[in-house]
Amino acid sequence: MRIALLCGTLSGLLLVPWASVTPQTTATSRIAEDVRYLASDQLAGRRTGSAGADSAAAWIARRMEQAGLTRAPGATSWYQSFIIAHDAPAAHGTSLAGARGRNVIGVLRGRDPALADQYVVVGAHYDHLGTGGSGSLDPDS
Repeated sequence: MRIALLCGTLSGLLLVPWASVTPQTTATSRIAEDVRYLASDQLAGRRTGSAGADSAAAWIARRMEQAGLTRAPGATSWYQSFIIAHDAPAAHGTSLAGARGRNVIGVLRGRDPALADQYVVVGAHYDHLGTGGSGSLDPDS
């Protein structure tokens, strides 16, 4: 089995041709809608371990499923949980040490019989700085 790993930002995920797009809905308007939600105040900056980040992760997993992606073989969910180590660079000067986060991972299987055992792994980097101020990844914001 060969696996191709795509390391990219959420913007790459948003360019996937979504199954739910109708002829009346342009790709541009769909991307704009996606960005508006993910950048909305409702998600409060999507800081790792926050309720906003959890909401964004759930939303991305639903969008992956709508796009026809599946969970990784053997996985029981769309998520790979992690804890930010106290010595991680992201923890220095912030209150993120020990925060629990989740990667969102989807898989696109090859459709051609010759490619059936090959995968494209799509991951979403969706967590962000939070709302700024003391303890933020961008305290000057």
